[in-house]
Amino acid sequence: MQEQFDALSLHRVGVSGRELTGVSGQTERFTQVRQLGEGSSCITYLALNSDGHRAVIKELYPRKLRRLYQRQSDGSLKLPERMTLLDRKRIEKAQEAFVREYFWQRELQQSNSFTGGNSPLLYLSGDSLYNVMTYDGEQVTGEEMGDFVRECLWQDPPV
Repeated sequence: MQEQFDALSLHRVGVSGRELTGVSGQTERFTQVRQLGEGSSCITYLALNSDGHRAVIKELYPRKLRRLYQRQSDGSLKLPERMTLLDRKRIEKAQEAFVREYFWQRELQQSNSFTGGNSPLLYLSGDSLYNVMTYDGEQVTGEEMGDFVRECLWQDPPV
């Protein structure tokens, strides 16, 4: 099974306050440059959007649950229609933790405590969530990304 995507179309999730409002209708295509890191809850990639701007993408792809996902030809992740109730609950908990971390990061960015990129955006593709931050700089390093990359690498999702 292919672990990473080559190119991926992501659908922007609308956000109002601290609530997700569904898919907003905006779609953006990203091409992977390289993998930055892999942790217990997600994989982090350096990618280019359709305008050629650099972006860091965190893909929710929990290591303990990867056996359930199938990478599709369009790059998205798909879950089986039939899963055990326990696996479904584990997926829901991982998604909830990912969304909570997105809101935490967004609040940190808006409070000017976080430097290095634009405000993060939340996307959906297939059966997974994506946290995307675009960059105007020439290089994206772990130091610039601060907690954005480290959160993925070292946080165990509650599964």
